[in-house]
Amino acid sequence: MNKLGEWTWKSHTNDKDPYNIFVNFEKPGIYDVEISGRSKSHAIDQFVLFRTDKTLTQAQNAKLSKITCK
Repeated sequence: MNKLGEWTWKSHTNDKDPYNIFVNFEKPGIYDVEISGRSKSHAIDQFVLFRTDKTLTQAQNAKLSKITCK
């Protein structure tokens, strides 16, 4: 449950049949990510991708990368 003034993390859908959201990259390269909001109030404050050999805590504490929006 979301709490006012606290960050929360979700890595699954919030549908009738939720499932984890993940991606497997077969080889190094540059990839595009498209995110579509489902409503006018849809918002994303932070988006984190990290390798499976890292923990969520390590990912959250990592230096932020350059953000390029198209």
